Amino acid sequence: MVFPVFSGDVLSDLLGVILKFSDLYLRASRAISINNGKVRIMDHEVDDFYVIAIGKGSIGMARAIEDMAYDKIIDGIAVVPKGTPGNLRKIRILESTHPLPTEASINAGMKILDLVSNVGSGDYVLFLISGGGSALVEVPIKLKP
Repeated sequence: MVFPVFSGDVLSDLLGVILKFSDLYLRASRAISINNGKVRIMDHEVDDFYVIAIGKGSIGMARAIEDMAYDKIIDGIAVVPKGTPGNLRKIRILESTHPLPTEASINAGMKILDLVSNVGSGDYVLFLISGGGSALVEVPIKLKP
């Protein structure tokens, strides 16, 4: 089979567009801003908030939110595949498994439930999801005997 060969600016431009739109750090940072001490997340204005990020791109998304609104984050968790490089300053990183769920996935799900149990009426949670979240975070249904 013969594949076409591209060269020149068209291919570079196309690759640049693809990479730009797949950069979850960039996309998350564009969704948040701070004006006069208030956080604006898309069309919502909040004082402070919780962060939950799950998926293979969660560390980039969570880092963007920390960079934009560090002082406004109450607490947070980012669930990443085991071995994902990177660090966060305020949002806790939990390693889990992908593509198959394991005990680590259940642990991550339980930690998220624990975090949201502290969320009160009127509090805000920014929930960031990228691919892989369905294996990284699990909460099993308890079956009655």
